Amino acid sequence: MISSVANNITNYLICKKVIKDDDREIYQYGFEQVFSSLLNIATMLLLGIILGKIYQSLVLILSFMALRSYSGGYHANTPLHCYLLTVMSISAALSIMKFITIDRFICLGLLVLSSLIIITLSPIGTANKPLDEIEKIIYRKKTIIVWCIETCVALLFIVFNTTEIHSSIVLAQTLVSIALISGKVQTRNF
Repeated sequence: MISSVANNITNYLICKKVIKDDDREIYQYGFEQVFSSLLNIATMLLLGIILGKIYQSLVLILSFMALRSYSGGYHANTPLHCYLLTVMSISAALSIMKFITIDRFICLGLLVLSSLIIITLSPIGTANKPLDEIEKIIYRKKTIIVWCIETCVALLFIVFNTTEIHSSIVLAQTLVSIALISGKVQTRNF
């Protein structure tokens, strides 16, 4: 469905001579990525609304996407598989926040563990998008910067015992660390 919509928009823009036919694949891919991201965000927000965790879902989404975009890790074989894994992961994290009280000591433990994994394994390329040495250096620096910002914010909210915020950030980092471990296994670089 997303491919079809992206293809129709690309064809329309080519017909209107807004873009060149030679650039079809680039625009097609770009539109697919944008629509896929929008669908993921909309679904996650809907899950947040359903579970009564709307602002927690926003913090979770932003923390996860900011870190995941530079750290890499597991990548699904198809967009549908990616969407389903993302929905299941975010649903699990939001459900944990809804039904289980995560005290700040558990959050600190998860934060330390996920931080060690993120710092040690990031970034991880994929078979479709291997990273050269320069990209590894750049993505690693960006991952560390995002990780530092998120970790400082999480620690601040842990100190003030604001469970909803620090839990969202820590669970986002935990999901990223799981994606990194899975990516290592997937690429057999472990």
